[in-house]
Order: sequence, then structure tokens, then C-alpha cells
Amino acid sequence: MEMTWPSSCVEGGEQCSCAVALVVVGHGARAAFLHRQPRLGAVQLRAYILPQGSGEEPHIGMTMTHEEVEERAEQVLRKTDTYREPVPIEVLAQRLNLTTEAAALGQDVSGMLVAAHERGAIAYNSTHTHVRQRVTIAHEIGRFVLHLKKNCRTQLFIDRYVVFRPDGISTAGSDHKEVQANLFGAALLVPGSLVRIEIRKHDLDLEDEGALSFLAKRFQVSTAAMTLRLINLGVLR
Repeated sequence: MEMTWPSSCVEGGEQCSCAVALVVVGHGARAAFLHRQPRLGAVQLRAYILPQGSGEEPHIGMTMTHEEVEERAEQVLRKTDTYREPVPIEVLAQRLNLTTEAAALGQDVSGMLVAAHERGAIAYNSTHTHVRQRVTIAHEIGRFVLHLKKNCRTQLFIDRYVVFRPDGISTAGSDHKEVQANLFGAALLVPGSLVRIEIRKHDLDLEDEGALSFLAKRFQVSTAAMTLRLINLGVLR
């Protein structure tokens, strides 16, 4: 499906109007979501299905270490006054000038991010469970914080369903920005220092499945996601 999206943009300090050719792949609900974002002007708009290995990406950012990703996530939590458990992920998004919306994205897509001018909109799959939707929102926030170009070019990210391994690499690919978004999202939902406090406060035995379930409920993530997070933090072997 191809459509023209009239918009306004800022280029060289001057306001101008422009029309953007947008190629939308797949379900109509994705196009409807984009139509509801008229405030996101653009000089150029491309649809990126990530990860896909096409050889072209909207922005190549600096490679960050795991420690740097963790530190950046904590900075965002503190800046938005959401450093608590469970992290109010939609409130956090709102304080970053991101709207969130449930949408019928189809079986193959978990979430979408369309953003420009340091603001944007996140769509998450309305059929997914609550904990999975939280993971999707956190992942898209990671893309917004770490990978968005700081200019007036609108960027669109469409993320397929992926299964994560403990190293943060997805089964869909090992693109370094995908890994960063995965790690950043996990650090947002389960801040390392907060989960360590909970473990000490309740004297939890992490070999006990009940302890993992308890932590998962406290932070509103799945038990599997909590397990992988604790492995990444080095507190579970």
C-alpha cells in the first residue's frame, strides 16, 4: 500500500511544507496508526522492517558497552521520575514525549515506533499479554533514546516478534542496535540496583522458582524475562 503523507517540517531554521511517499507493508492497522500521527513532520520517511539485514539502516550509532546501556537506562528512569518498581513504562514514555497505543499489528509484529523532532508514537500489539506489551514499549523507548537521529527526518521502526537469549541477541538477528534496544528495554523494566534491593530485602533464594515468580510479579515482567535479566546481571547462574 502506498500513500502520500502531507506534512510540515523544519529545515535550515525555516518552516516548509512537504509531501512524503510512505510504503506501508502488511496490515491496514499499521497504516491507520501512522495516519493518526500528523504532528510528526518529515523531510523523508522510509519504512524499515528491523532486523532484516537489508544493508541500510536509518542511523548508525556508536557501539555501546552493556555497562553504558545500563547507565543510560538508569539516567532515563531518574530523569523521568520513574525509578521505582514496577516501572510505570507508559508514564515514562509520556514524559519522553512519546504516546503509546494498542493496535492490531498482526501476528508477525510486536511494535512500531514513528518519531521525529524528539517526540514520537509507539504502537504495541493489542493481542499480546500485558507483560509482553511492556517489553515491547520498553524496546521501542530504547530505539527512541539510543538510535533516533536528532533532526527533522521522520523515522519508522517496525519490530517483529523475537525470542531473546541471555546475551541480548535475538533469534531474528545479531544487529548491534537490536541488541542495544533489547538490553536497554530490560534495564528499564528491571533496574539492576532495584532488583538487587528486592533480593536482599526478602532474602530470596534464586534457585527457588517461587522467588523468580515473586520478582517477576513485582516488576511486571514474565518469569522467563526476569530469569534472563538476572543472568545478564550476573546474580543468577
